[in-house]
Amino acid sequence: MLSAALATLALAVAPAHAAGPVTPLFTLPPGNVAPESLTADPATGDIFVSSYTNGEVDRRPAGAGQAQVFIAAGADGRANATGVKVDGAGRLWVLGGPTGLVDVYDVKTAQRIAAFTSGRTDGLLNDLTFGPDGSAYITDSYLPVVYRVTPADLAGSPNGAALPEWLSLTGTPADYGTTKQLNLNGIAAYGGYLVTVNSTTGQLFRICLASRTVSVVQSSTQFVTGDGLTIAGDQMWISQNYRNTVVRAGLSDDAGVATTEVTFTSDDLRIPSSVIRYGGQTVVTRGQFGNPTPVTPFDVAVVGGI
Repeated sequence: MLSAALATLALAVAPAHAAGPVTPLFTLPPGNVAPESLTADPATGDIFVSSYTNGEVDRRPAGAGQAQVFIAAGADGRANATGVKVDGAGRLWVLGGPTGLVDVYDVKTAQRIAAFTSGRTDGLLNDLTFGPDGSAYITDSYLPVVYRVTPADLAGSPNGAALPEWLSLTGTPADYGTTKQLNLNGIAAYGGYLVTVNSTTGQLFRICLASRTVSVVQSSTQFVTGDGLTIAGDQMWISQNYRNTVVRAGLSDDAGVATTEVTFTSDDLRIPSSVIRYGGQTVVTRGQFGNPTPVTPFDVAVVGGI
């Protein structure tokens, strides 16, 4: 852990760099309204995009300019779809947001191979990442808990198992308090840690996988409306949806300090709800949440220079 003096020095913000423009990468089918999350299959380069409004998941074959419906709206009782992620074994994980559902599909056939449920309708399963052993870690923005599905859980759950709670956040630095608001959202693994953002406060938190201890990541930036979060190497990208902003930050080796390197704000981001690195580029979903006259078709875009 850095000393207070060293941490203060590390928090100095790097000089600004020019970023942009925002250019379309591919469009989505008419049914995908308010795209929420995206993920790339590391084996094929295909990209999958979820729709919050109806649970649809679309697939964009690598290099194509148009995505196609992969999992139909409302499939398997899922009225909403939030976080999506492809694991290293060719499985597509789809979170059901307020439905409490977690569905796992074969990435080639779209056949559901496992399903979990939190059994709660007052939560909001939001995003997920995979630890070094392949376990999935899932945030809930309304309930102060992080869920975990291990490879053993997955093998033993063909359909409808209880979603295992791994960590209660009550009494930790990431405690949700008593006010219902969007709390932990985007999450990514970084070595032996998880890094996650609170959408309302903009704080970053580090969770140690070994000890399950939670600590605040020191940063000169508050990532208010932080939504998507991805890490590549020792750099992290966060999309701040309603602020139409994408930030790139450097991470210390122990994930205890985040140093902002580039901040890009533009209305052209159209409420970026998720962010990934793809082919050396920064790619976002343009969610347009709450826009009564959205630009259609909805799409996924590349953000240059960041």
